[in-house]
Amino acid sequence: MADYSIWVLEYARAPDVPAFILVNGREGRACLPYSLTVLQSAEHTVLVDTGYLDVGRAHELAVADGITQWTDPVEVLASIGIAPADVDQILLTHLHYDHVGGITSFPRAVAWVQARELSEWLWALGLPPKMYFLQDGTAMDHLQSLQRLAPQGRLRLVEGRQPEVLPGITLEADPETHTFGHQHVVVRGSDGRAWVLPGDLLFAYDNLGGLDGAGPYLPNGFGTGSRREIVARMDAIMLAVEGRVDRILPGHEEQLFAHHSSWVRPDGLRVAEVNLRPGDVSRRPTGAPEVPRARTRAADGTLGSLT
Repeated sequence: MADYSIWVLEYARAPDVPAFILVNGREGRACLPYSLTVLQSAEHTVLVDTGYLDVGRAHELAVADGITQWTDPVEVLASIGIAPADVDQILLTHLHYDHVGGITSFPRAVAWVQARELSEWLWALGLPPKMYFLQDGTAMDHLQSLQRLAPQGRLRLVEGRQPEVLPGITLEADPETHTFGHQHVVVRGSDGRAWVLPGDLLFAYDNLGGLDGAGPYLPNGFGTGSRREIVARMDAIMLAVEGRVDRILPGHEEQLFAHHSSWVRPDGLRVAEVNLRPGDVSRRPTGAPEVPRARTRAADGTLGSLT
């Protein structure tokens, strides 16, 4: 077991997307942040997903997704004092461009991904154009960059649940959900409580029934797998955190930054300092504008910040 400091860092934003992308069936428009997560213990600096580099096929996909603001994830990480060579492990929830497209930026990191996720995307990209729905969201050059890590000893292809890949960190497989071989990350500290990095199994707290978890589960509106499996895996995540929605950290959730200690970077993108392990210090720069904290109605009817 180990304790981890946790930061969620926004590196891009699509300010005006159809709301059904976040919550299936929802009408209207919404803002969609794109974020990556850092887990740092005394021994390890772990990146959950990498963001993407705004070039080539990734740029084309980002334009199609409505992204109008982007900062290199390496620059965003530098804002909390982390250099590319500091990152020794990368946990890839899935292989959409915005989660794996920055893999080449980290020269010594070992990448962990479900074997099924890689093999099925290679299969899908070999399909004829009329099957594009099964190819959407990824790029062959990203998969090739990932494969090139293997002869360097820096690729770990796993099958199913992987407990304790690092002290306190478990990979939970979510096959045939958002993607073919999606996985999410569970982090348990010395207090035994869990934090969950769900990848894109869910986009928003409203997928889980809202911030108090009182509503029905509603899948997001984009993916290649089974809605039944998505709902089942969301329920497993809620059990892992004992119903504490605030301990789930979706990278596309606008409200996350209002419910954890957060600030605004000079480029207008946000950093949430979710948890500091004992002995660690805040990375908030002096004078950085604070994201206003939200107050929400809890299940018992009381008002208060989630954290």
